[in-house]
Amino acid sequence: MVRVSFSALFVGIALLFGGCDRPQLNGHYHLIWNKNSEVFQTWNIQHNRVVFNQDFCDPETEGCSASHIQFDGDSILVNPWVDMAYNWRYERQQDGSLWMIHKDDTFYLHPHGNCQSVETYFQERTAPYLDSFQLPDTTAMGAAALPGTFETEVIVGIKENHPVILYNGHPVQTDERGLIRLPKVNEAPIWLHVDQRLPIHQVIPILREMYFQNFAIQISSSRVIDNNEQIQLFPRHLRGFTQGADGIHHMMICDYCDSTSSLLPDTSLILSWIRPNYYSIQGRELNLGKVRNQIIDFLSASEPEKTCGIQVEFPGELSWNQYLKWVDEWFWIQQEIQDIAHYRGEDLPPKERLKHQRELRPPGSAGERLAVIVEEIILPPTQQQSKTP
Repeated sequence: MVRVSFSALFVGIALLFGGCDRPQLNGHYHLIWNKNSEVFQTWNIQHNRVVFNQDFCDPETEGCSASHIQFDGDSILVNPWVDMAYNWRYERQQDGSLWMIHKDDTFYLHPHGNCQSVETYFQERTAPYLDSFQLPDTTAMGAAALPGTFETEVIVGIKENHPVILYNGHPVQTDERGLIRLPKVNEAPIWLHVDQRLPIHQVIPILREMYFQNFAIQISSSRVIDNNEQIQLFPRHLRGFTQGADGIHHMMICDYCDSTSSLLPDTSLILSWIRPNYYSIQGRELNLGKVRNQIIDFLSASEPEKTCGIQVEFPGELSWNQYLKWVDEWFWIQQEIQDIAHYRGEDLPPKERLKHQRELRPPGSAGERLAVIVEEIILPPTQQQSKTP
């Protein structure tokens, strides 16, 4: 946990302005790339030695690595920053911050107090209800956010091998039929934090409740690229949810469908999860890279008047962390197919349409997004996957 008291922050600012020639930095800082940035890097500094994105440790006594900060006139040198030395011109500000300027770029180093790591936030938020809590691995998609800035929050974790649901910090009980009931919320998104170790079949009931209450769902993952204080949040667009008598759940997802879109695709590509990073398509076992290529080829060859679908089957025992790896992969596929829109010009063979569309599109035009219906099939925990023909 990174917490800086007001007195420590004052000392850091006093030291910054107290030196006549060479400032002495101490304390906890956020480095941002522009004034409106929501993402920052943490700098924990003692006597001009800095550790990035982690608590400060003393290189002399703890054997860790810390970079050097040196001042010379109006220049500041950080060595190393990332993997090389950086030299800026700097300007001191009355609030204790530094503006670091290099050509057309300006970086802002601001002192901060009472900050908290993500790990500490969830430890304090879930005790004593959960044994522990582990966010899923970092995803490529999503926007950065401080976990404590929510309006509505749901945490799903583990206590003595059983799932526990916390709504804004309070346990949620099931009704007499064993169903989860969440309070009604306003139109603000509901943040869903799920322990990465939970099997997906234990998360399905909460997703079902959120779908039928028409919640705007934001799913979280860890974010360790820039700092240890923020999480990733990304939307999950559930368009349909059914459960058969056999206990199999069907979730329909479509990122670019509108309210009039049909959820019954004209043609679908069928996948089955086999093991981490491997799926079965038409009886062939393929790694995730080849699966991506198969899906992109399938969607690229789609006919303009037809709706495409992807059907993916998962075992109920699959961990939430492994499930999100598929969700993350679908994000990359969406990036790949963003130029596949229904070209409405001359008649072209399907394989030429993608190239032709990219050539004709005006620069900067996003075009019409290809709406793809994804049906995710979650099997009961005791049922094995069916073999895809």
